[in-house]
Amino acid sequence: MPIKHLFHSEKSDGSDPTLVRASNWNAAHTPGINEVPYSATPVFDASLGDIQIITLTGNVTSSTLINAVQGQNISFFISQDAVGGRTFAWPSNVKGARDIKTGPSEETLEGFIFDGTNAYAPASWEPSEAEWAAAMYVLIADYRRNNYIIARALDIPYQDENLQSVALAAGERKIHALFIAGSWLWGSSRLNPAKLFRFNPDNLTEYSVLTFPDDAKHRYADDAVYIKSKDRIYVVFGNTDRTLISEVNPDTLAWTDVVEDLDQGTTFSDGGQSMDSDGNYLYVITMRTPAKVLKYSLVSFAKSLQATLTLNNGHAIRYDGTNLYATGTGTTPGTSPGWVIRMNPADLTYVSQQFAAGDTNPTDDFALVGEHLFICLENANGIMLRIQKSDLSSINRLYNGIPRTGYGLFYDGRHIWSCYAGTPGTLVRTDPLTFEMVPYEFPPGTDFGGPNEITTDGKRLFVSFWDMDGGPTTPGRVARIAMAGPRGAWSPSIIYPDTQGKRRFQLDYLGNIKTDKKVTTYNGDTAVGNGLASVLALDDKVAQSASIGSTTLFTNGAVADYFCRVSLILACTVADASGATVTATIGWKGDGIARILVSASVALASTENFAVLNLPGYLSMGEAITYLTTVTGTPATGRYSVHVRVERLS
Repeated sequence: MPIKHLFHSEKSDGSDPTLVRASNWNAAHTPGINEVPYSATPVFDASLGDIQIITLTGNVTSSTLINAVQGQNISFFISQDAVGGRTFAWPSNVKGARDIKTGPSEETLEGFIFDGTNAYAPASWEPSEAEWAAAMYVLIADYRRNNYIIARALDIPYQDENLQSVALAAGERKIHALFIAGSWLWGSSRLNPAKLFRFNPDNLTEYSVLTFPDDAKHRYADDAVYIKSKDRIYVVFGNTDRTLISEVNPDTLAWTDVVEDLDQGTTFSDGGQSMDSDGNYLYVITMRTPAKVLKYSLVSFAKSLQATLTLNNGHAIRYDGTNLYATGTGTTPGTSPGWVIRMNPADLTYVSQQFAAGDTNPTDDFALVGEHLFICLENANGIMLRIQKSDLSSINRLYNGIPRTGYGLFYDGRHIWSCYAGTPGTLVRTDPLTFEMVPYEFPPGTDFGGPNEITTDGKRLFVSFWDMDGGPTTPGRVARIAMAGPRGAWSPSIIYPDTQGKRRFQLDYLGNIKTDKKVTTYNGDTAVGNGLASVLALDDKVAQSASIGSTTLFTNGAVADYFCRVSLILACTVADASGATVTATIGWKGDGIARILVSASVALASTENFAVLNLPGYLSMGEAITYLTTVTGTPATGRYSVHVRVERLS
């Protein structure tokens, strides 16, 4: 049987498995991991994590497993060093384990279920090499902290429909926080009065609703945090005259108010506050002028500290295990540039950075990925900001070619997922290392309009829809989406007609792994692919100082339509103080008429400046893909490079 991993979360230093983020389970909050230093007699403490990791630099003559609880799933990830040949003696209360692999740098993953006395390996689970590659935990080394995060977990085998969704009842909409806590999927709503939804993630039609009192206080549940050590959910409400936080029992849905801080509310009548925790304190940022950060004890719930910012309208706050990061919309949301701060949680001192003009309305979610923040903007321009944690002024702008408002943003340990408004809405998967972007369109119609929040249980994505784009009286919707299958293979997780009545196919591109040709049939349509994209055209220009005129990269002269992707990277390679900028534009046209035109600009003032464009879509017969660059100003010594690639995906 497959390993069933029950998700909980811990701080990034691995010391405190207490916290699950409400709306952004990300690299700062990883599943419980206990990394055990090598010794000849190691002790594996199951209370510190379901996943036990050790690298062998010598033989283990005996080992011990302690503090496991009945029903706990425990995984051992045992790595040989570069020498290899190390032996490992399993704990005496671990039954049915196989011999570990002994080759240099080889890795062994074994899963067990603890019955209260012993940990047993499922007898029927004998994974093949293909199953190992397809379904085992993928461990990504976090080189900055020299530990590991769990990037993905899949069952063996995993069978599920591609998409299941439930339309909520009348009056149930505007889910604004979506998260996994225990064995449930949860969502809080920005309604008056507020509601808290508890879904069965295996059958979304089974759900319970906690409706708070209609007392003008328990309204607009902006955010929620689950504290595992207390087994309680904390909900913050959006009020103009107070900050109100309620504590909810996830089993009984009984609740009580624990914080009522007068004169600390939001400027806006429909809320907008955000909350996170480090396991000891709750941190709230207010959407008001000026914004405040409020710190409340999780023991007494007294306010221990507050900071009044020199910035306005805070909208999101997150803790990465060391620092707090927060964003806001500025004085006039939608017009003023947004901002970001890095804050010391001990004394609430901070440094700040304002965004460039036009980069307005950072959304209420952002992703913490290694040394960077990724932030979407609610200004309908398809831009994602990548900000360096240690230097908030180092900001890169990533373009996905979707001129829609970005709302939900979520990091699953490998990819960043973001959703964009529309009828239907669009989901975009971004690789934070290569910036490859792949869009997926929801089924046509208003039922899947207005996607707003994203989370995962490691096997499936869950997406909430604000009000299905049917107006303020229309109920919301929650969807469950099957995640991709074997690495490098075709997977029909989302295949729906686009506006031209053709079909979009998902290529599960999880690394450069060559696979045999796969054939996937879905609703009578067949897709054929070899697991890797084929390159149709490449163009590289380096050390450029002048504009590059319109250049045709590829023209589809075939007798069939291609599903293609165009990727462009524009970078400043030599900086100067001339103030010059360069803009790159991708054209996608037929019969001389531009059907798609997407641009990105880079200032030649720093070699840290770059922009990335990813544009997927159908290239019909006779249509061409072009690009050009335009230099504004006169560079002195400033230079840029541009790399463009056209790939066929189907």
